[in-house]
Amino acid sequence: MAKALSTFGGLCIVFIILLLGLPFFLPVGSYMAKVSEDVNQKTGRDLKVHGDVSFRLFPSIRLTANKVTISNPPGFSAPEFASLDQFALSVKLIPLFYGQIEVDKFVLDHPRIAIETLADGRTNMEFNDQPKSSLKSKKSAPTNQTQTDNSTNINFPNGLSLREVKMIDGEITIKDDRHGTIQKFDGISVSVRLPSLEDELSVDGKMNYGRHAFDMKVTLAPFGPFMSGASAKLYVLGHAPAINLGFDGSVDMDAHPIIQGAVKVDAPSMPELMTFLDYPAIANYADLGALALTGELNADRNKAALSAAKLTLGPVAATGDLAADLLEKPPHINGRMQVRGAAGMIADLDVPMIITGPVNNIQVRPDVESLVKDKLGSTSDLVNALVKMKDKSPDQPQSDPAEAAKDMIKGLFKK
Repeated sequence: MAKALSTFGGLCIVFIILLLGLPFFLPVGSYMAKVSEDVNQKTGRDLKVHGDVSFRLFPSIRLTANKVTISNPPGFSAPEFASLDQFALSVKLIPLFYGQIEVDKFVLDHPRIAIETLADGRTNMEFNDQPKSSLKSKKSAPTNQTQTDNSTNINFPNGLSLREVKMIDGEITIKDDRHGTIQKFDGISVSVRLPSLEDELSVDGKMNYGRHAFDMKVTLAPFGPFMSGASAKLYVLGHAPAINLGFDGSVDMDAHPIIQGAVKVDAPSMPELMTFLDYPAIANYADLGALALTGELNADRNKAALSAAKLTLGPVAATGDLAADLLEKPPHINGRMQVRGAAGMIADLDVPMIITGPVNNIQVRPDVESLVKDKLGSTSDLVNALVKMKDKSPDQPQSDPAEAAKDMIKGLFKK
């Protein structure tokens, strides 16, 4: 979803730049035709305005376009990749003469984005389906610059400020023919503020996923240097009735890792969290209580790692490290955690658990070898623990500590 918003936002930026760069005296019809032509050359997609268009030059450049669509590539189920009811833009005129862009208003009313992945793996998120004539002209045009896919630097004008930037009542649909799944996020409303390039970019948003509402706040500072390749502070706070998410750290698109900082997750009720995540068999989680997870996140484009992780789940406590290989499809998880407090476990007995497998089929098993090696250092501790297990009162269920921990953690990951 983040990639969808980023891509759609990039198209909007291209749209704005083209609007500001065209001669002011063009008739509105020719103006929009030129914008559509340039968008097609840059993205390979058709941009069309099916409704009314209004344009005013003074005292601010104001443009309103109704019923705007961006086409899908051939072969996809929906004819349009994106559409919106209204596009409204107001930019102060005088600062433009000094190389500054001061946006008074930029509103996308009811944008709808349809993300689709076909059975053969093709996706409409790739914007390199350019016309052959465009490709030929680019191929023959000499250039002294070498472009790389990892370049993140963007040259902004001397000044950029965003006063009222909003997305109202947006929708994102994610369709994956490989797995036969469809996800829909609606009621998406986003507000963005950026006083200047040297200031903090703040984003406040909310959305619905099925019956569940989710709010999020993101701050990034300083924004301009970050977009030019520098590091920036990143703060993320997400809230839903069933879960709270937090991240406090830094991001640098040219560094390794790209993102690093403290992560915090808490859920007051596991049954409610499982309902929010649309997991079946909610009754199986009724006795697990509240969830809390903290750790240090380090992530780049290829992998993500959560170190010094601390997990509490009702009476269960676990510590350890987890890593995800993001190049695998789906991502592959590897990790080790020390677990204590699962049902039937001795209070002072830690059980090392090995966690491995793809995210849709994670396997959790006790590391018996490590457990035995650890306890062989103090044989009496191992013997005493086994005696306590044997001497349980008859009304207490007899259970293996490792298996109890295994079943508990496995239930968290597997539907």
